[in-house]
Amino acid sequence: MRHRIDKKFFNRDTKSRRSLLNGVVVALFEHGEIVTTQAKGKEGMRLAESLISQAKVGDLAARRNLHRVFGRRDVVNNLIDRVAPAFQDRQSGFCRLILIGNRRGDNTAMYRLSLVNSLPTSKKNEKAAAKVTAKKKAPVVKKNDQAAKEAVAQDTKIDEKMKKTADMGKKVTRRLNFGGGRGK
Repeated sequence: MRHRIDKKFFNRDTKSRRSLLNGVVVALFEHGEIVTTQAKGKEGMRLAESLISQAKVGDLAARRNLHRVFGRRDVVNNLIDRVAPAFQDRQSGFCRLILIGNRRGDNTAMYRLSLVNSLPTSKKNEKAAAKVTAKKKAPVVKKNDQAAKEAVAQDTKIDEKMKKTADMGKKVTRRLNFGGGRGK
């Protein structure tokens, strides 16, 4: 009987299981939502709820306890500076687990583990978005470029050949020779 055993073991030893759950929780805090299985989602949700409750306190002792769990300063700062302020008005229920469908490979039910409140964007994400939205200039092509003229001429010749053979009712395929190998 499994009385009073309240955690999943995931067929892993302690260190691997702790690493797995830390990865789930770190991804949840960084992205706001992740897609995972039900068992991993439930265990990740339990851990995330308790860590958010600790982060809401925000004092030095809480930071040290969170650092013991993660071992990374950037994750602890992200949790205390971005995640915990989003949940100041809530006492519990910081995460939700929603069924989204089955995985294609093994038909396992997949769930979306997400935070209830949306997170404010971080500085790193703002910089990445600014880089993407910046317009890139198209390369300037010289009108007198001999190689460009030859390429256009070659394409027109191929188009003319395709029109002629289409009139004859034959199917034309263009073969490219990249050199080497069989089937030349």
